[in-house]
Amino acid sequence: VQLHLMLIGYQAALDIGRGSISIKIALFARLRTMLGTDKTAVQVSEGATMDDLLRKFFNYHPPIRNDALERVWKSEDDRESLWIEVVPIFSLKKGWRVLLNGRNVEYGGGLGQRLKAEEIVSIFPPGR
Repeated sequence: VQLHLMLIGYQAALDIGRGSISIKIALFARLRTMLGTDKTAVQVSEGATMDDLLRKFFNYHPPIRNDALERVWKSEDDRESLWIEVVPIFSLKKGWRVLLNGRNVEYGGGLGQRLKAEEIVSIFPPGR
């Protein structure tokens, strides 16, 4: 089990630097304390989405992932199957805000919107 967790961490460390586009991430409130910085950057591939970026970011910083994400169960209906398959997905907990170039992603295309070079993502944890 420990070796498996080490390999997952190693893969996340490699993934954070892979990609042709650098996206700057501004951190606020307790995230600054947790990471010891107010900004970071993540490399993503051409055509990557906000979801791809956040996945890389949270995989690289597991303590933040546990604080920011909640497991939600989603059903997938396969017409060729005799039953519905239920799989876990992760979504931001209530109160967390993610902005792309100063605009809340919830109102501007969601986590599926494509990223371009030089864009800035801001992550705000909930207030007090």
